[in-house]
Amino acid sequence: MNKEIQSRFLEHSDPNVVYDWFEKNTYELWRIFDKNPKVELILLKRNEPIIDLALALFSKNSEIRNILFDRGDSAIQKAVLTNKNCNYFPELENLLKEEKTEYLEILLTNTEDRLLLVQLFERGGVFGKIKKEYWLTLLEITIKNKILKYSYSDNPEWDDDPFGMGLAARLYQAVYGLFNILNVTDENAGLLANFVQKLPSVSSNFHFDLNASKMISKWKNKKSIQHADYLYFYENKNNWDPYYDKRFTKISGKCRVEQNYVICRTHLANFFPDFKDEFKKFEASDDIALRMAYYRNENWNWEEKVKKLSENWNKYQKVDGNLFIKNIIKNISIYWNKEIRVFFDVNVYFVDEYQERLKEFKHSNPEEFINNEQIEKIDRIVSECTLLKNDLNSISHITRKIEKYISSQKVTSFLIVFLLVVLVLILWL
Repeated sequence: MNKEIQSRFLEHSDPNVVYDWFEKNTYELWRIFDKNPKVELILLKRNEPIIDLALALFSKNSEIRNILFDRGDSAIQKAVLTNKNCNYFPELENLLKEEKTEYLEILLTNTEDRLLLVQLFERGGVFGKIKKEYWLTLLEITIKNKILKYSYSDNPEWDDDPFGMGLAARLYQAVYGLFNILNVTDENAGLLANFVQKLPSVSSNFHFDLNASKMISKWKNKKSIQHADYLYFYENKNNWDPYYDKRFTKISGKCRVEQNYVICRTHLANFFPDFKDEFKKFEASDDIALRMAYYRNENWNWEEKVKKLSENWNKYQKVDGNLFIKNIIKNISIYWNKEIRVFFDVNVYFVDEYQERLKEFKHSNPEEFINNEQIEKIDRIVSECTLLKNDLNSISHITRKIEKYISSQKVTSFLIVFLLVVLVLILWL
C-alpha cells in the first residue's frame, strides 16, 4: 500500500484496527514512518487510549514515547518501558534516583538498546550516579534480558556495524569487564556465573582488554573444597535424598558456592586459543575449571588427538567423572570427526544432551553423515550401467547395419528374379 494512503487509513481507522496494524507491522515502522513522522503525532492527538497503548508499545520514535511517558499514566508508562526500542529518556534519571525498581525492571529486561546496557555494566552515564548496592540489584535484574543470548561478531568496527552484531560484542565485553570491576564475594561469583552462562559461547578470537590469567587467579573460592566432595555433589545434586544422604547435606552448601567460582573460571579460560602453551597446560592443571576448559576447547578433530582421546578416556573420566562428559560434549570438534562420533555412540549414548547436540549438528551438516561405502557402491553401479548403455548402443548400431544390409539384399534378389523371368519369357517367345 502507498505510504500516503496507509497514513490516511491509520488517521481515520478505529482504535482497535490501529493497534492491530501496529502490532503486525512492528518491524516495518522505521521504513513506513521514516519520511512521514507526523502520522504518529496525528495519531497521538486523537487521545484514544488504545492508540496511545499501541504507540507506547511499538513506536520507534523516542519523542512520541517521551510525550506518552510524561503524561503520568502508569499503565502507559510501563508500556513505554516494555518497548524494545526504549533507551535513555529524561525521566530515567528520576526513576534511578527514586529507585523505582518495578519500572526499571521492565526497562532492563526488555530493552534491546545495547549501548544503554553497556552503560549499566560499566556503571557509566546515567548509572554512574546510583549507589553500588542498587547497581548490583539492577545487574541481577538484567540477567533476564533475552538480548544477552543473541549472537555477536568479532568485527572491531562496532559502531559501523549496521546489524548490531558488533554492538553485541561490545555488550559482552562490558559483561566480562565485571570480572575486573567487582570484588570477589560469593554473591558476586553467583551473579557472574549466571551472566556468563546466559551469553553465547565466547571464542578465543574475541579479543578485548581483559587479563584472563589474572582474572582466573582472582576468582577463586577462599574456602577449600575437596575434589572428591565436589564430584560427589555434582553427580548427586539432582537426585539426592536429604534424609538418607548425610554426606550430600553436609557438603552441598559450600559446593554450590564453589560451582559458581568454577563456572566463572571455566568461561574465562575460553579466551585461550588451543595452540597456546598456556592452554596446553590446562589438561594437567590442579584447577578443575581449567581442565573443564581443556575438555571443552581442545581441537580433537585430528588423527593424533582422536588416538589421545580414546587412550585417555578412562583417565579423564576417573579424574573428573561426569564433569568430563558434561564438558567434552560441548566441544564442537567431536561432532566433525566420524571416528569420534562412533566412539561416543558407544560411550556416551545415554547422555541426552549429547544426543540433542548430535541431532542439531546432523540437521545443519547432513553431508557429514553420508555413508562413503554406499556412495562408492552407487558409483560402481552407475559406471556399470554406463558401460552397459554403451554396449547396447553399439549393438543397436550393428543391428541397424545388418537390417540395412538385409534390406539391400532383398532388393537385389528381387531384381535378379525379375530379370530371370523376363529372360525366360523372351526365350519362350
